[in-house]
Amino acid sequence: MKLTRKHVVTGLAAAGLMAGALTADGGRTWGNARLIKSDQGTSPLFEVTQFFNDKESVTADPKTAGTAYVVWDRLKAPSHSPDAALRAHAFRGPAWFSKTTDGGKTWTGTRAIFDPGQNSQTIGNVIVVNPKTGVLYDFFEVFQTTGSPKFTPRGVSVGFVSSSDGGTTWSGPTTVAAQQFVTDTDPNTGAALRTGEGLPSVAIDANTGQLYVVWSDDRFTGGTVNQVVISTSADGGKTWTAPAVISKVTGRPAFTPTVAVNSAGVVGVTYYDLRNLPAGDTTTLPTDYWFTDSSDNGKSFGDETHIAGSFDLLKAPKLTQVVSSLGTTRPWGSMEQHSCRSSSRRSHRVQLLLRQLLRQTSSQTP
Repeated sequence: MKLTRKHVVTGLAAAGLMAGALTADGGRTWGNARLIKSDQGTSPLFEVTQFFNDKESVTADPKTAGTAYVVWDRLKAPSHSPDAALRAHAFRGPAWFSKTTDGGKTWTGTRAIFDPGQNSQTIGNVIVVNPKTGVLYDFFEVFQTTGSPKFTPRGVSVGFVSSSDGGTTWSGPTTVAAQQFVTDTDPNTGAALRTGEGLPSVAIDANTGQLYVVWSDDRFTGGTVNQVVISTSADGGKTWTAPAVISKVTGRPAFTPTVAVNSAGVVGVTYYDLRNLPAGDTTTLPTDYWFTDSSDNGKSFGDETHIAGSFDLLKAPKLTQVVSSLGTTRPWGSMEQHSCRSSSRRSHRVQLLLRQLLRQTSSQTP
């Protein structure tokens, strides 16, 4: 079976299991879910079960028909006892991997591929594939704490592991950059927003193999609000550029970025922000969707293009994740159901990149 643009595989995560399902008609109908990983239940309350499978993403191999990869984080408490788990000062959150070569009918090689250690975890795992070399890159956010009850942070970073043999073996971790971010909040009420701050979005140039990673970060605002930043590597991940700001400085948070690269090597990034929230408005949360692009491998970005909005983020459902055979990432929710409006002399190029961004469907669930 060949995975094409019509074929979409979605990862389905629950506390004790991981499954996948396939659609061949753009999501109108779906096949039965196929089990990828199952953990025996340890509690009727998933919040205190020993295992928690989370933030899954699926990427189809760009060259090998019927082949796709799923990655996720699997949190593990030290005991199956809910009481012990609540009192323990330890947990682990390794990155897990599985692979299908028959279009999602069966999944094999299911196992942990990177464990950052006790009281640490990966989150937001997503794979990109170099179509020329076949190398798989699993990118993720890593955060370290002191464990319960206070979970004092010990550092957060974006990193990856790679495989040159289709996922049979994996490298040790490489750090892209340390992260700095604050919780995104409603500027008028202070209420926390679930935007997935820090979770990376990743793209690879299919022609050159150049890697691009974007995330939200507060290092350029003195720790006050998050902006969208980018880092890139032209040597297969050996070295990375220092994080650089993409989003416009507005004094309001910019969040949930997505990156893509088209066949001409143009890099496109979308993100949301709250720049149009009026002072004193505590009943709605006007949110806008923006696009910017780079024609020099991410060194500089052009003017923003307004895609959609303003719409009320308070009425948006939780972001969830779906997966495309194109093997790239995008958050999905009501905020992206608004029509895309582009204008100016750049409209054609914007539309081409937007089509690619809107096909990105193997994502992070904030």
